[in-house]
Amino acid sequence: MEELMKEMMTELKGMRSEFSGMKVDFQEMRSDLKVMRTDMNELRNDVNELRTDVNELRTDVNELRTDVNQIRADVNVLQEDVKELRTDVNVLQEDVKVIRTDVNVLKFDVVELKHGQRRLEVGLEKLHKDVIQNLGTFSENIASHFDETTEVLNKRVFKVETDMERLSRR
Repeated sequence: MEELMKEMMTELKGMRSEFSGMKVDFQEMRSDLKVMRTDMNELRNDVNELRTDVNELRTDVNELRTDVNQIRADVNVLQEDVKELRTDVNVLQEDVKVIRTDVNVLKFDVVELKHGQRRLEVGLEKLHKDVIQNLGTFSENIASHFDETTEVLNKRVFKVETDMERLSRR
């Protein structure tokens, strides 16, 4: 029986060192694993109760072995959960890289749009100045053409009047 107690104590010590190793992993993921922390506290309470109930260990050996197996199963489940969380973190990191790339592309596009807008504004200013300048030139050309046409018509009228005067004298 004493040998069984030593074996159980050795198992308990082994479990304690196993939990200590996992404690580092739990601390790293504390914010994401609050539920696991509660379970760990319950397990520690169970271990403390087992220490106080050493005299009852002889009758509870089968139950304790069942609990130990359950704890190991829970540890395996927790380890799987940790692996899944790490995988999820890697996926999220990849998503962040893609988003950063997209943001950089968008920033580049915004810069290009700003440059394009500035070119359009400069072009619009030049077009506005050209329209005003061309309107002035066209106005001058129209006035000049109108003056030339008027001069030609005045010469013709003068010639006709002169011819009519000459004809009327005859």
